[in-house]
Amino acid sequence: MKLEGVNYLIFGKLNQVREVRPGLSETSAKDYYEFYYEVPYVDNKGRQRTRTESSKAEMYFSLYKDKLSLALSGVIKVIEVKTGRLMINHQISEEAGDEIEYADRFRAAHDLNANNIALPEPIKKLRSARRELKDDSVLAKEMISSIARVMTDKILAGLDVTPDVNDPAILKY
Repeated sequence: MKLEGVNYLIFGKLNQVREVRPGLSETSAKDYYEFYYEVPYVDNKGRQRTRTESSKAEMYFSLYKDKLSLALSGVIKVIEVKTGRLMINHQISEEAGDEIEYADRFRAAHDLNANNIALPEPIKKLRSARRELKDDSVLAKEMISSIARVMTDKILAGLDVTPDVNDPAILKY
């Protein structure tokens, strides 16, 4: 086979694509929040005043977790067209994944969205956390980009070099 202007052929195959997703799990959890309220009192001059006090209360919620892992394995080969010689034989072994954890279905004696409620910082983060896993095609694109970067580096470092040329001894013009 003769391919004009082609120095190398690049081809490969994936011999394993594995996706693992155990599914969304739900567990019941309990924590405490702080609520603030106004208490009227009479100061030592006999004036009516109010002060803010706080107390803790229990809240119950569901904690959700899910994860996804994707693995690709295979080989990419670069063959020199003129000689048929194998120039690069790169084994592919890439893994990527995503995890989510969030809290929902809160149950408490107070409205947890009210201005007088203070939630612990970890609960605030869980409450506003992402609830959807990345799509498996997004993870696959990330892995393919990583494989392409590695192959580009190998090709540029080993094959895409200028031939050795001696400097001219005499310049002609």
